[in-house]
Amino acid sequence: MQRAVVCLRIRNEFFPSSSLEHQFAVDRILDQFGALGKHTATTHDNKRATLIGTKTFGKGIFQSVFAYSDGYVQLTTGRYFTPNGICIHETGIEPDIKVEDFTVPEGQIEAYGKLLKEDATSKFIKANPDFTDANLQKFVDENKGTGIDEIILKILVRNAYYNKTMKYEDIPIVDTENDPPLARAIQYLKTGS
Repeated sequence: MQRAVVCLRIRNEFFPSSSLEHQFAVDRILDQFGALGKHTATTHDNKRATLIGTKTFGKGIFQSVFAYSDGYVQLTTGRYFTPNGICIHETGIEPDIKVEDFTVPEGQIEAYGKLLKEDATSKFIKANPDFTDANLQKFVDENKGTGIDEIILKILVRNAYYNKTMKYEDIPIVDTENDPPLARAIQYLKTGS
């Protein structure tokens, strides 16, 4: 028996697990941008999923658009409830295993914006066109003085290399080193805890 991670970044990768309660269990990786709240809540309420990551956004309504006069009006026409009768709208869904993803801390946003405005990654890649660990570290070392966390700098330049030097189909689907929720989900799948 196996568990599947339901996540676009992983698609249908399967990992063996020794501690299954069901013939087929699902582990969902959550974040604040999650738009699959009703599906996540359903699998969780039915004890078919272990939720890993951060709290979901909390959109638990659906709306209809109607023509009105010279324009349109959008009305809330329903709410999603979990099988246990809980409305998740504006509250979100808490994970079973909380794992924070990397974010730019509040005090570093201005420096991060400045780095983006200066197009520092493009200039760096032009001078260092090879996507190597050494070049990733070189970018980090050259920008330590900005006050931005090293992991954020590394992810920034890595993503720039992906976008500027690789075809879309060659960009890795997963990056467990720089994706803490994904790394934790894989650990959970392998160990059951």
